[in-house]
Amino acid sequence: MTAFQEGRVGGISEKPEKTVETLLSKLFFYPHKVYKIYKTEKNSFEDFSNFETRKNFCLEDFSWNQEMSPSIYLALRGVRKNGDQWVETTFGNAEDFFIEMNRVDDGQSVSNRLLAGEITDKNLVQIATLLTQKHKSLTQKKRESLKDLFQRNWKDIILETSEAERHYGYAAPNISNEWTDKIVDTWKNFIKKQSYFASSVSGNFHMQVATDNHAKNILILNGEVVLLDVFLPKRIWRVVDPAVSIARIATDVIVLANRQKASVLYKTYCNFFPLPPPEILTFYEIYSAFILAAYCQFIKEPHLSEKYRVFIDENLPKLA
Repeated sequence: MTAFQEGRVGGISEKPEKTVETLLSKLFFYPHKVYKIYKTEKNSFEDFSNFETRKNFCLEDFSWNQEMSPSIYLALRGVRKNGDQWVETTFGNAEDFFIEMNRVDDGQSVSNRLLAGEITDKNLVQIATLLTQKHKSLTQKKRESLKDLFQRNWKDIILETSEAERHYGYAAPNISNEWTDKIVDTWKNFIKKQSYFASSVSGNFHMQVATDNHAKNILILNGEVVLLDVFLPKRIWRVVDPAVSIARIATDVIVLANRQKASVLYKTYCNFFPLPPPEILTFYEIYSAFILAAYCQFIKEPHLSEKYRVFIDENLPKLA
């Protein structure tokens, strides 16, 4: 990572304009490109100190993101140290990897546009249509590698996922374990009581792959929808009831704008799949809001986290 900061990566002689650190990686911004490299340390999702683990994660991350946004995700490159320089090499000889991306204006995120009142119904129709179509094509390509998850029932997956989200909440700054436990315990009890989830045991329940398609990872650029960084780091999160995916972005619209606008997303989704019963959709919205309440604390945006927390506190009693 210091090689990027010091201009010691072959073919990239200048130093980055800025560097952004996430929980798992660092991103180095140049005038027209962005380079993403993963940290070489153990984290709450994977042990990146293990070379093979990090390599496989990089391959999957690039594969999923390029499928969703091929004009943004250009290449996954392997590098090897040569003196004080890092030079590009074949994957078999690589000591580390980085993802090369076209740089875009991330200030045009749907999150920012919602807060500014600049999202149109046309934008929302585009988002719902693109996500549903992309998830369908990605499901066809990734089904075999996720075969074990597709063979499980949704009730078991969502219960296991709930425990993963509990630990995500525990790790988030400024979110108490007590509040996290209250939410997760409430929705786990709800899952166990609902026949909707029990019916998934029969094997007739439709499932699709999922992506991290919240409003900060979706941009509107020149009237077109662009998806960024949508690979979910935990494997259990990657197969869902497709209604979860539309509920994730719909929840952002509800929290940052209003429910009337979110209804455009749901109406468009119904062109592809039926919506679940209202009480199930309420659960999916609370589930989605919890993820963003924690995530916004990680990225040091507590004012946004609070908006999601208020939404959760107002709606959680509906699951009792």
